[in-house]
Amino acid sequence: MKSDVIFNEITIDRGSRPLKKGISILNDKLYFGDYWRNPDRVPAYIYEVDLNSFEKKIFLALDWVRHIHCVQVDRYQKDCLLIGTGDSDSESGIYRFNVKTKELEVLGQGSQKYRTVSIQQTKKQLLYGSDDPDGENYIYAYNKVSGVVKALKKIEGPAYYSTVDKNGYIYIATTIEDRKRHRAIIYRSEDGGDSWQEHREFKKDIWPTKYFGNGVVEFVSGQENLERLEYKLMGLK
Repeated sequence: MKSDVIFNEITIDRGSRPLKKGISILNDKLYFGDYWRNPDRVPAYIYEVDLNSFEKKIFLALDWVRHIHCVQVDRYQKDCLLIGTGDSDSESGIYRFNVKTKELEVLGQGSQKYRTVSIQQTKKQLLYGSDDPDGENYIYAYNKVSGVVKALKKIEGPAYYSTVDKNGYIYIATTIEDRKRHRAIIYRSEDGGDSWQEHREFKKDIWPTKYFGNGVVEFVSGQENLERLEYKLMGLK
């Protein structure tokens, strides 16, 4: 049977792939960020791929960061991407980048409280969990008007991924980077305010982290269209 599907391959120059939230499509262009060990701390890049010609180019170089953690479309600012970076204090930040004007706006940087790999958006604020492997972690709210960042809830372990469902419930999940200290927990909020509850809890499975990775909760794409929360457990039970 004849198929009209055409596949194109994009070469990843550094590492094996961007993080789950490190790739987005905006204005018929695909954007993704570097994520690999980067032991020499060379500038991390964000790439642009034209989805018509499939031409790839370096679109933005961030010479003060080691990793690009997330590249997400800003739902409330036209032609803009939200970018999260890491890993040290000086390398961690959240930025808004206009792909038309090439203007990079600093929303917050210079602290582990700005180290995140997934951002949820409302009209008034950005919501995310911090990804500090050594210190305390919180769910934060960034006020778009005042620019003030508020800690909403202390959480157990670093946060990786987040999502929102059809009813507007927001979910943020922690991961297990140290099985002696952490649990993997999904936290839930009805409106992104001060009230966050533990929704689900998981333990690390028996397989060693060295070979099978950390215990991670991954959410499905398209969760915003579903009432029931769907997720995948990696290294958890």
